[in-house]
Amino acid sequence: NIVIAQAPIERLTNIVMNSPNESLITNGAWAITNLCRGIPTPKFELVKGSIEPICKVLKMQLKDIELLMDCSWALSYLSERKNRIKAIIDTGVVPHLVRLLDIE
Repeated sequence: NIVIAQAPIERLTNIVMNSPNESLITNGAWAITNLCRGIPTPKFELVKGSIEPICKVLKMQLKDIELLMDCSWALSYLSERKNRIKAIIDTGVVPHLVRLLDIE
């Protein structure tokens, strides 16, 4: 929470959402996913801004399976409480998550 309170998610979100460079997008997304996990789970108020960039990466149909798994796990962590699931569903990412179930 100390690191997250310094607003790295805000900066990383800007990179993921606005960069034309796929490498920057994937590295930024990877960093964001790492900030979303942990014990104890980070405070939702500090990581809720990560939902949009994580969903963007999942919608990009990248071939980086590890990153797609990291993003999927991050959404899992972010949706642990019932009142948070709607924020994820509202991004339109669910069909993309279902598509990932077909990947071997």
